Amino acid sequence: EAALKEDPANLTLLEAAAQAAQSLAYWTGQVDIRRAAQAELIARARFQTLMELEPTNPAHRLGFVGAHDMECWARVAEGRWAEAAQAFHRFAALNDTLPPNQGAYQSVRSRLKEGRMRAETGDRDGADALVAAAEARLKQYMPEAGLLESWVQIEAMKVLRLTHEWSELERRARESLSKINTELKSTPDDVTRGVFQAQAQMLLGEALLAQGNGGEAARQLGEAVTGFQQTPPSSFFLTDERLDDTVNARRSWADALAATGNTARARSLLQDVLSDLDNDARDVGNNWYYVGTPLVHTLADLAVTLDPTKPDEAVRRTALLDRAAGLLEKQQAKTPLSVD
Repeated sequence: EAALKEDPANLTLLEAAAQAAQSLAYWTGQVDIRRAAQAELIARARFQTLMELEPTNPAHRLGFVGAHDMECWARVAEGRWAEAAQAFHRFAALNDTLPPNQGAYQSVRSRLKEGRMRAETGDRDGADALVAAAEARLKQYMPEAGLLESWVQIEAMKVLRLTHEWSELERRARESLSKINTELKSTPDDVTRGVFQAQAQMLLGEALLAQGNGGEAARQLGEAVTGFQQTPPSSFFLTDERLDDTVNARRSWADALAATGNTARARSLLQDVLSDLDNDARDVGNNWYYVGTPLVHTLADLAVTLDPTKPDEAVRRTALLDRAAGLLEKQQAKTPLSVD
């Protein structure tokens, strides 16, 4: 940037500045999503200038399209579901302008993420339509997708979870789990499929719990938690999403245990989850989706395990609910929320 100020017409410097900003956005995204989005805006402006100066260079167009990713995740992290949906929609549309070998993956991914955001706002029909569009695009442009096919199936099921389509979620989760288990027999050390297995077990357990089958739900969710904890990290998954799934599985396991009468074990699990969330170094306000939302849910779930007729438990129960309400009020003042 400093060199570019001295020589603003230097295309080599301009391209280097764009790439540096894009790299900063990518790597900062795991630490501070707001700074990542700001860096991305700089990269976007640089690539825009490069496209104007060299309109026939496809690399500039590719860079410009890519410089719309962190904006989506910044809105997700802040809990701005409607704005995140719009950002993913724009990102998908931009990727559709690229050759399929460059834009198809992000096009599919963005439609799935937009579907999740539409589901968060209560737009069930819109969410289902986006999942169908993503699956169709995957088959059209990436018929031999391999791991991506399993990933799309998992993402589609997460939308079904948000829209409370429990019987369909159960059906898909069982089908997906069977396929993943078969694949793992021939590739037992595949850590990415190991995470897929844990995700499918988690989603199956949640579907079963919602339909009143607490016993099988507890078994599936317990196995999912073990899978998340024992499977090594995979570069296929964002850190935030892996942590989010692990927390959700632990919370749901506790809910299933409570539903089958094991309230003490459920309370202990939820207390452990709460301690981990309290020790999370990420700012709650800037990471509402991955920290604030599970924190509020965990506080409420833990409160449910306490008996309001017992004085000592009643005091703790009130404190937990007051803290959850306070977090929601603070976030509500910042951006409108749709809370399930």
